[in-house]
Amino acid sequence: MRLLITMPLDRYDRLMWKVGKFSRAYEIMQNASIEPCLSDNHFAHTTKLLCRLDEAKMLLNLASRVYPTAIPDIARAIDSTK
Repeated sequence: MRLLITMPLDRYDRLMWKVGKFSRAYEIMQNASIEPCLSDNHFAHTTKLLCRLDEAKMLLNLASRVYPTAIPDIARAIDSTK
């Protein structure tokens, strides 16, 4: 099953800085697209990452250890599959 994780670009960037460049998580996160999104009457960049459920769970586990601020975005995508 594939799901879509969306998060603000700054949050995505901060999580990426915490991920090892040669890790599976980094490889998965590199596939994200960056899109403008209208928020509060201005455009903000949002990342969209399409991944499998097991990959999202791995990213959630990683975020819980290195950057907990990203947890709600990843958890929301996982919860959407239930």
